[in-house]
Amino acid sequence: MKYDFFLSYSNQDREWAFSLGSILRKKRFKVFDFTSVKPGEPLADELEGGLRESRYVILVVSKDSVNSHWIAVELGAALALKKLLIPIVANNVPFKALPAPIKRRKYLSLGAPELVAEQIIHGLEERGNGKKKTGHAAVGTTRIANLPVSSRSGLVGAKKHVA
Repeated sequence: MKYDFFLSYSNQDREWAFSLGSILRKKRFKVFDFTSVKPGEPLADELEGGLRESRYVILVVSKDSVNSHWIAVELGAALALKKLLIPIVANNVPFKALPAPIKRRKYLSLGAPELVAEQIIHGLEERGNGKKKTGHAAVGTTRIANLPVSSRSGLVGAKKHVA
């Protein structure tokens, strides 16, 4: 895989998402986000390629993103490609407003980007898929995408909300 993470977010959440992406990059993870698309390139093709070439999908869920066409497309593509989805949900998003695939997963609460980055990394390390000494994400002996949904539905330190 070319990227460790595909970062999906609404334009209104851009500043927070850029901070998270920057922190992950400083920890030597490869992150695909909107800034990875070069001017003039076909956006849909580039986003699809980024999703296909990413091991994990981080989805920032906010009041703005729950109504975003692009977020819905990226979420659907991530599920179709059987990517491990790491949802990060803002506290002001009511559970009933969450997309159904997010309701069925554990997710992290949107907070300080530094804290969220550490929770993501810790969760992957617990699964045996975190940073190696080389600084790049490693695939463990078990493919996460092939585990049952209940086994790949969350990360350590994540919340699960039940309706």
